[in-house]
Amino acid sequence: MRVVLLPSPEGEVIAREDQFGRLEAEFVVGPNGQVLYQHPWDTRPWFAGGDTDTFRQAAEAWNRYCDEGQQCQTDEEGTEPLGAAGVIAAGRAGAPP
Repeated sequence: MRVVLLPSPEGEVIAREDQFGRLEAEFVVGPNGQVLYQHPWDTRPWFAGGDTDTFRQAAEAWNRYCDEGQQCQTDEEGTEPLGAAGVIAAGRAGAPP
C-alpha cells in the first residue's frame, strides 16, 4: 500500500491509497482540519493525521519505508538492521531479542 499525495487538493481529497496499482481509498480533510481515511467498503472515517502537513510528512515516510522494504532481497536482509539494533535476534524475523 502506498499513499499517492495529490499535487493540489481535489475538493476535500488530498491523497489516495494505491493498492497494487489500483486506487482504493481517499484521504480527505475534515471540517476541523484533521485528515481522515475513507475506504469505499467501510462507512467509518478513520483518523489519519492531525493536520495536512503532519499527514504529508507521515505519508512520505510511509512511502520511503515501503520503497526500502521492496529493495531487500531476502527477509534476513530486511531484518538485519533490526537485529543490529537489538529489536529482534539477528536474521530471525519475529524472534524476540
